[in-house]
Amino acid sequence: MVEGLYVTGIGMGVVFAFLCILVLAITLTDMIVAKYEKANPPAEIANKPKAKKSIPEEEVIAVAIAAAIKHGELV
Repeated sequence: MVEGLYVTGIGMGVVFAFLCILVLAITLTDMIVAKYEKANPPAEIANKPKAKKSIPEEEVIAVAIAAAIKHGELV
């Protein structure tokens, strides 16, 4: 019984240590990236894609119905 508690304690300690190291690594990475981003801000996107024209709702419904009919034929 005591050996089981001992192994459980060691396992939980290892997992806790790993999670602490993981949090530290993420925090340090965040600090480095924030510092780098301030030194080199991202460039503005010059050629922004224009918004596509919206498809009329009737056409969307017609395509959906045609696809449903075609799918029904394949089954």
